[in-house]
Amino acid sequence: MDARGGGLYVEYGNTAMLTELADEDPDTWQSLIGYGLSALAPVANGETVLGMDLSAADYALSVGLPPARLMLLSGGQDGEAVTEAAEQLGYSGDPVLSQEMDVTVKVTITVHSLVTLGEDVALAGPEAEVQWADSDGESMMDDESVAALARCLGDPAAAQILDVDGTDVGTAISSDGTETESVLCVAGDQDRAEAIIEEIESGTTLNGVPHSDYFTAAAAEVSDGMVRVVLQNAPGLPPNRIFALAEQRDLPLG
Repeated sequence: MDARGGGLYVEYGNTAMLTELADEDPDTWQSLIGYGLSALAPVANGETVLGMDLSAADYALSVGLPPARLMLLSGGQDGEAVTEAAEQLGYSGDPVLSQEMDVTVKVTITVHSLVTLGEDVALAGPEAEVQWADSDGESMMDDESVAALARCLGDPAAAQILDVDGTDVGTAISSDGTETESVLCVAGDQDRAEAIIEEIESGTTLNGVPHSDYFTAAAAEVSDGMVRVVLQNAPGLPPNRIFALAEQRDLPLG
């Protein structure tokens, strides 16, 4: 899976962990069960889309930007149910099902082709190939920057890696069920780590909201050329706020 298909963007959701969190606190976490496949949120019916059961998966992953986006839902899927649902919407082929974009079938705007791989489902935009998801060829972990950011982020409930104005940045969220923690990773040294902490403690977002309104505590460490900042989310803050800040190019990056 090429991490820079049309531009760097990796979105990952530990679906099993997110589902557990949603069971404990549905108001906070239910909307994040499908994270990793958020491009399909507009066409999802609750936790199902194209015959897939999002909540039954182990994890979900999207790589690249449209039209070269590739998606994978791993674990817990019924291949026959997915094939039947896709065929009812006009997809055809064997083993890869595909359909040209039809604005009257909204899912085709995002998904040009799909294939079932045991209990997994791979889906692709018009300039991606579903076979990339089960290939011995280039992997996103072959990209040194992406691999370093992934190691830095650890094993979170959800994570995102993207290009922010020319800088590769990783963000992640996790929770112990009561408090939510956000992580920010970026290449840098101790000076950058200290600058990020200062910006969080005393700086503001582009629209003037103090970063300290979002994050009540921050600590940074530097290892192997990577700055890892751990943030404590303020009570009541949407757990994925750090993802929104990244997408809005409004992260404190020092």
